Amino acid sequence: MRPHDVGFDEFYGYYPAQKEISQRVDARRFPGLVLNPDRLAAFEAVGPSDYLTHGFKGGRTEELQQIMSTEDMSKADQVLADFTVKRIEELAAGEKPFFIEHCIMKVHCDNFPHPDYVGKSEAMYPYKDSIHEVDAQVGEIMKALDDTGVLENTLVFFTSDNGPQMDGWPDAGYTPFRGAKGTTWEGGVRVPGIAYWKGMIAPGRTSDGLFDLMDLFGVSLKLAGISTDALPDGRYYDFIDQTSFLLTDGGRSSREAVYFWWGKELMACRMKEYKVHVKVVMAQAPHMHIDLATVHDVGLAPWFFNLYLDPKEEMTVGHRLDPWMATVLGKLKAHGATFKKYPAKDIGL
Repeated sequence: MRPHDVGFDEFYGYYPAQKEISQRVDARRFPGLVLNPDRLAAFEAVGPSDYLTHGFKGGRTEELQQIMSTEDMSKADQVLADFTVKRIEELAAGEKPFFIEHCIMKVHCDNFPHPDYVGKSEAMYPYKDSIHEVDAQVGEIMKALDDTGVLENTLVFFTSDNGPQMDGWPDAGYTPFRGAKGTTWEGGVRVPGIAYWKGMIAPGRTSDGLFDLMDLFGVSLKLAGISTDALPDGRYYDFIDQTSFLLTDGGRSSREAVYFWWGKELMACRMKEYKVHVKVVMAQAPHMHIDLATVHDVGLAPWFFNLYLDPKEEMTVGHRLDPWMATVLGKLKAHGATFKKYPAKDIGL
């Protein structure tokens, strides 16, 4: 399911995550693959594409540059940033509004900082150097919006899809919360969200209101002037229009709850400052939240936390200290019940 097959007019980038490309050419970390011709050939037969790809609505797809070394990989994000800047310049010269999703490959794993940023961080580790690089590239994109005169008419939203992948540490981020990517603890699902719109969003605002990434769909529809009545019937829409939350001084979130899944397992629900778990992912060794972790039912009672009192989810408050548990658990059950009317689709993943 390529981006230009499911709604985007154009795609320019790499399909897989960085590690899925670089492991073909990183003999230092993956000698058993790179230095073994038979294994490498078997991997290439089933592995994801390692080409920079340019795709267009309608299906036309071009493979451009192939990643042949870790040095090529180190320069990939700058190639993407340069393309985004170029497209901003072209689209801003037209009369139509435009939408761009710029996806960053770095600060995931494995990280190979651009030669210009090697050793630039205080830690001088690849992940930290890559943060410096990404910061500079975000600046280039923001400057392009400003230089082309569209910054005051553009909503910019900077975020992440999950918490740090601690299994790759120290080539990984870090979190003060429990868990990491691969779990539904706060360390796996709580991510930064930075909304910017010059002249429309007051600078310096902070909020602990709930915002789900799906809510960006609701915001986009609202700003584009498209009614939800125009959406296809027979589908369940999880997003909430959070435009007023973002744009109003002192705006409040319209979202009451967020639901957390692990694959096909409904794991937890966050409602206001409360969070209830009915299943949990338990790491069996430090930092190993994917490669050495297990999924467990919680046992006799749901694990119920007050995140204002205990953001690290270390001690349950349970029904003995807070009667809200039944309310939050009811929310979670109601969400799970929607799958009876709208069953999950098999999309081949």
